[in-house]
Amino acid sequence: MKKVLFATTALIATAGVAAAEVTFSGYGRFGIVYSDADNGGADDYALHSRLQFDVNIATEADNGISFAATFRTRPTVNSIFAVSGNNGANAGVPDDNRPNTAATFNAPRFSLSASGLTVAVGNIYGAIDSAPGYYSGSVGLTGLSYTNTPTNRGIGTDAHSYSSGGAGSNNQGVEVIYDGGPFGVHVSHINPGQPTGAGVGNNPVAPFAGSDSSSTQIVLSYTWMDYTFVGGYQHGETTANNEIDWYLAAGGNIGPANVWLKIADNGADDMWYNLSGSFDVSAATSVQAYVTYDENDTAAPAWQDETSYGIGFVHSLGGGASLRGGVESAYDDVKADFGVRFNF
Repeated sequence: MKKVLFATTALIATAGVAAAEVTFSGYGRFGIVYSDADNGGADDYALHSRLQFDVNIATEADNGISFAATFRTRPTVNSIFAVSGNNGANAGVPDDNRPNTAATFNAPRFSLSASGLTVAVGNIYGAIDSAPGYYSGSVGLTGLSYTNTPTNRGIGTDAHSYSSGGAGSNNQGVEVIYDGGPFGVHVSHINPGQPTGAGVGNNPVAPFAGSDSSSTQIVLSYTWMDYTFVGGYQHGETTANNEIDWYLAAGGNIGPANVWLKIADNGADDMWYNLSGSFDVSAATSVQAYVTYDENDTAAPAWQDETSYGIGFVHSLGGGASLRGGVESAYDDVKADFGVRFNF
């Protein structure tokens, strides 16, 4: 898939100061989304659109250390419906339509890298959310409900992930990433108790007070031939904030298909299992599918099913553009989407 980058060079301060490379990239998508709430709600259709615009800034010091920063804006209209019953504050609310987001920039992520080691602060990516194969099995134009990932349900307050429209993972974090060829290590830490800027001027009130709900994630990965093995663990200061206890995954090419098996303990021994795969049906068309079994129904209404499954396709139109669509049954709600995506 061809990706076109528009690059420019920004001179920093005065002559003699190193130049930084600024690149712009992103994607646009638009189409239609549908949800059939068989729990008694009405069928819903909506037009959907999103434009993501990424800004990446990088420079290299004389000692070889690379410094970088990234931020984005991602205005979205009529985003796909949330997962009914298993989405935190939306638990039990059928087809909660996520609000539109305005074209505002999110908080940045800063990093420095050298010899395969990266240290980043701010709006971090998160160890488990960035694990190899974590999003395998995502279907459709929008990903629909993302029930192919174990932490989608919004349990707890410590999800480590890059926030496209806000301040980041519960007010920022720090992560260390090591890429050692076949070996990979990713450690991330967030502290939801950090100050958010309240107070006089730049002096927050009682900085870092009440920060007893911090959490740490560790992910190890190893690639052997065409196969990758992943192990992840999370420790939170409070049990209620642990969104996931541990995570295991393995994936690779089996014949013409790329297949992943993922297992997670979502707390209190509520196990989560997922099998996903993708394969090419022609030079321009690929198919993605997943099935998920989730034992956690403690917060779910009685009508909810523990099994979710979905199938989707991507058809390349060339030039970074593609047709995409998918359909799924997620916790007893049938959802579907169809539309166009183009990358730039």
